[in-house]
Amino acid sequence: MRYTLLDCYTDEASGLGVPPYLGTYPRYIYGKLKQEGHDVKYLTIDDLRLWKKYGGIKREPTEKQKTNILIYNTTVNDARKVLDKTDVLVVVIGVHVPGKYLTALPGTLHEVIPLLRDLPMRKILTGPAIFGTQLEGGKTYEQVNMDIFDETVDYTDTFENLADYAANGAAILHEIPDKRVIEIETSRGCKVGKCSFCTEPIKSKFINRKMDDVVKEVQAYYNAGARYFRLGKQADFYASDRPIEMLKKIRESCPDLEMLQIDNVNPNSVLAPGGEDITK
Repeated sequence: MRYTLLDCYTDEASGLGVPPYLGTYPRYIYGKLKQEGHDVKYLTIDDLRLWKKYGGIKREPTEKQKTNILIYNTTVNDARKVLDKTDVLVVVIGVHVPGKYLTALPGTLHEVIPLLRDLPMRKILTGPAIFGTQLEGGKTYEQVNMDIFDETVDYTDTFENLADYAANGAAILHEIPDKRVIEIETSRGCKVGKCSFCTEPIKSKFINRKMDDVVKEVQAYYNAGARYFRLGKQADFYASDRPIEMLKKIRESCPDLEMLQIDNVNPNSVLAPGGEDITK
């Protein structure tokens, strides 16, 4: 079966997936499909725009424009040729938080649906959009006719299953010509669950991913050439499985890292017993 992933980029309170970040959803799905033996290709919304809106021609931006963020993050693939041979198209969309984007613009349902309507393959929608999406997160979600999608899937596989194929997703880097910050997930849900700006509690109960699985995934992407990582897809890094040991193992096994960043921390955890040691 020939699958294509269309990454329209994701932005959640718990995780970044807008370039220069490479989110978890397309990587996990890519790794799972590869493990199952399928032919898998990766496209971005920029590839689709380049074909459908720009006729495949990537002109230099004007001096005033500086960067055309609509088509800045294309892959090595030709969207028209890839989609012509696609049996199943998996569309990843979803913005839950407001953001200002300098080198990319997430795709919206209003934009993507007309661009895909005339394509004949089976279409599956997944990502945070399953819970609603809006380019300016925090406002009323996009209300559109979704009849072009044959199926919508809440893609939140268990961490136990994820351990089998998450690292396989590193092959996706062969289809991306520029550098990406790899967004790494360490947990889901939240122990607090009372913050008005965060959607994490409505999606998952709190659960940690095993430290060894996190390190294994980082190592796989490092071996594939990645040098920029963000341990950011969680509500509270301090609540992760053995966070100090996790950081040490990543640093020891990936000595030439150029960035190892954490984000999303509950300030109460910093002040809790053990928090000072993690901070150091």
